[in-house]
Amino acid sequence: RASKGKIILEIIDPEPFSAEEDNAVNYGLQGIPVDNTGTDLYLGLVATSSVELKRVIPFLQPAREANLEYDISQLIYNLVHPQRKAVGVISALPLQGRESSPWVVWQQMAQSFELRSFKLDVATIPNDIDVLMLVNPAAFTSDALKAVDKFVMRGGHVLAFVDPYSEVTDAQTAKANKAYKDGTADFSALLRTWGVNFAEDKVVADRTLAKPVRLQSEGRDVTVRYPLWMDFLPKNMDKNDVLTSTLDRITMATPGALSKIEGVGTTFTPLILTSADATLVESKNIPDYQQNLGNFMREYQATGPYIVAARVSGPIKSAYGTGEVADSNIIIIADADMLYNHFWLQIQNVSGQEFGVPNSG
Repeated sequence: RASKGKIILEIIDPEPFSAEEDNAVNYGLQGIPVDNTGTDLYLGLVATSSVELKRVIPFLQPAREANLEYDISQLIYNLVHPQRKAVGVISALPLQGRESSPWVVWQQMAQSFELRSFKLDVATIPNDIDVLMLVNPAAFTSDALKAVDKFVMRGGHVLAFVDPYSEVTDAQTAKANKAYKDGTADFSALLRTWGVNFAEDKVVADRTLAKPVRLQSEGRDVTVRYPLWMDFLPKNMDKNDVLTSTLDRITMATPGALSKIEGVGTTFTPLILTSADATLVESKNIPDYQQNLGNFMREYQATGPYIVAARVSGPIKSAYGTGEVADSNIIIIADADMLYNHFWLQIQNVSGQEFGVPNSG
């Protein structure tokens, strides 16, 4: 109805051993066995355009019912915009996988964008990159930071995940990070030219937003509220920003805190905040907090709220030269762990096929 005739909906019931069932299989729809006679259930969606492009949802998972409008909108968008926007990614975390499948966030981004991965020492960002995604930039070299600065100076948009304490860094990534860190410039200095303070050695904890987690205690599983992992709810988010206006939950693990630097020309808009029952702790002491959670909670003193995600806009001067951009658009999120499957996705197995069901936005 909303398309006013531009979208035609056709419902096909593929009877067993029929030409329609053959078409469903050829389109890539996934049959789910319903009994022992070989009968399969098909409940998928095939979208085609006037220029013979095709996009498919192999099976409409009931568990993803809340995401159905998004999935169909994405399907239509990809048909209407076959030339996908180019997104550059510089990441110190293995989003593309290393000895395993790519993280689901990478897989989903790849459905809508042309993703191009750059190394941590990249010296130039190609001109056709529309958006640059930075993950744990504390490990970038000075050449890479200068390349990011030049990208912003030419009007490029940035999505940065900065993190004072990575929960998901594997051994190989940690080794690479250390090697790069020995020759890096201070990423916090680049943030300061954007008008943002970020303490790389401090982590936010929040008793009110603490996420329930299962731990081993005296040989048995117990569930406790762990204040260094937290679930942010709509009341913690900016309802006027398009990015956060419709989110119902965001999970972060050991995030950092962002704050505005006065006197810098940029506009600093908080997007996600903790509750007032939050505090800052030393990131180097996190293993001690995990081992002695009771002591940590007894000594806890709230000093919040704190900003964990913000949008930066307006004029920015170059951190490395004399350039200046009049209208920047940068989103900074003080946590990179939230991208890891474990913190936003539940994997379900249906007839041998795995499906990801989001439990965080």
